[in-house]
Formats: sequence, C-alpha cells, structure tokens
Amino acid sequence: MFCTNCNVALPNDASICSNCGMPVNRAHSTQSPAVSGPQSPMQQPEMAQAQPVSQQPQPAAQPQQPMSQDPDSNTPFGAYLGKVSARLQVPPTYIPELSSYLMVNQRFSGALANIHQFFFLTQNDACNGLMMQQFTESCVSFALNNYKGVPRGLQKGIGIYPVMCQTTPNPEVISYTKRKPDSHFSAFALPCSVNLSTGWLEYLDKTPLWGMAMWRGIKNAAKEALQY
Repeated sequence: MFCTNCNVALPNDASICSNCGMPVNRAHSTQSPAVSGPQSPMQQPEMAQAQPVSQQPQPAAQPQQPMSQDPDSNTPFGAYLGKVSARLQVPPTYIPELSSYLMVNQRFSGALANIHQFFFLTQNDACNGLMMQQFTESCVSFALNNYKGVPRGLQKGIGIYPVMCQTTPNPEVISYTKRKPDSHFSAFALPCSVNLSTGWLEYLDKTPLWGMAMWRGIKNAAKEALQY
C-alpha cells in the first residue's frame, strides 16, 4: 500500500508512514498513486463507439398524379387529345389503371386488313425509358384482354398505340419508341412520343420484316391520327 500523504510504498501492516510520520489511512492507501502524463491504452477509459452519421433520406420519386376524367381543353394535352378524338371520331374513355385515355376504332390498313386500333394517350413529364416500357406493356396487355371482335388471324388484327405526351420528351422515351417492337400474334404495338411544345411525333423509323405490309398500315394510321 502507499502513504496518502507522500505516496511512499509501505508494508501492508504499517500504521504510520516511515517517511513522513503521518498515520496511515487504510481506506485510501490501497489505491495506486495518481500518475501524471498520458495514460496507456490499457488505462484509458473505453470510448463509446462512434455512431455512423445517418444520411438524410432521399425524397421518393413522386408517382404520376391521376389524370382527370374530363381533361381541360385549354391545356396542351387536353387540346391534343381533342384533336385525336376528332380525327378518329371516337370519344376518349378514361382508364384509371393506366392513367390514360383510350380510343378504339376500326379501319382498313394499307394492306386492306381489318384492324382494331387501340390508342392510349397519357401525359407524364417524369416518364423515362423504363416507365415507357412498363406503360407499353400494360397497354398491350389491356388491349389483348379487352379485344372484342372476330378471331384474330392473317386478315384480322389489333394495332396498339401507347402514346406518351411530354412537354419536353425524355430522350430515353424517344429511344424506346425506336426499338424493334415485340411480336404478338396478329397484334402490332407501336409506342409513340409526342412533344407537346413542338407537336413533333416520334415512333419506329424502320419497318420490321415480319408483317411488313401490316406494319406499313399501322405506321400510316399513327401518322394520320397522332400528328399534332
């Protein structure tokens, strides 16, 4: 043990410090004397682990707002929808699950084949390539599941037009419309992009080899109905 007055080491049974003559206080003399200077790693108190800095959560992408069943004709999209409806002579029907307007008509394509045409028009300025693909697939599925007519075959088919309208078209959306379309039995899907600022219409430039004659009619119908 140590003297509490002069810090001299003492025998455990000492009652008086042999160095300074002070009585030994046994309640505190068993402790080691204070050591000045930096403590060794073993003597340093355990530090609390630093907590990782939590990152601020990024705002989630805002979903597209549901469109009104009665679009405002004073807006660019409402005016464009009215033009397409007048050309097709079919009033638009709002499809909530697709957040788009549908117009279905029947015409003869350039190949003189009886074609039921499904025009899906929507506006989403936040749409990108992936969203355009999802929109197209949903439109194709809806059209195939809701087609009511004679059995599809060589002279009976469906033309499906997923039309994405944007104030400034996303380059990914335009790029998607230029892709080679998926083939479906007697069904032809032609995704389109419409620039509401300039009226420019974009769709597949080349004509696929399979169903070439039918594709010409499908593309001509898009130009006639969807040109701004």
